[in-house]
Amino acid sequence: PFDAGLYCLNPENGEVLWSYKTVAGLKNVPSIDGGVIFAQDTFGWVYALNTDTGALVWKSLAPVNWGHHAENGVLAAEGKVFCGAGRKVVTMSQKDGSILWIGERSISSEDCPSRFILAHDKEGRSILLACRQWWHIYALDAETGETLWRTSEPRYFTGTPLVIGEHIYLH
Repeated sequence: PFDAGLYCLNPENGEVLWSYKTVAGLKNVPSIDGGVIFAQDTFGWVYALNTDTGALVWKSLAPVNWGHHAENGVLAAEGKVFCGAGRKVVTMSQKDGSILWIGERSISSEDCPSRFILAHDKEGRSILLACRQWWHIYALDAETGETLWRTSEPRYFTGTPLVIGEHIYLH
């Protein structure tokens, strides 16, 4: 009844269609892409499950800085899974969960990436926007993890960035 895990419910009656028990609790919103649901537990385990059956496709551990659990968002897009691992961003292959890059380490104890969104610049390059609760919004090259920019002054950001046209909005 109170097992940590991911559940799929029938929207008509709330019946559990399938469930998958995770190592630890999930405190973020999962992401779906290509018939696979991706979720991350607070210990850093990232799960890829078939959306129809709940069958495990793969499971991979993002290296978490202990003391900074993975309560971050997860974003699946363009063949990648972007997730938080304590105070850093980890990008995995959607195909097999292998780590593609690790980026943007922070120095503050509560400076964790909390929300992710994928945008594109004028040249069509994929940009991962990450909002750090308590401090900055920053942009990473989604292919390499290279930090492209970050806000210069700390602000208290708590929301998910919204990109419309050439502007980024957040609170």
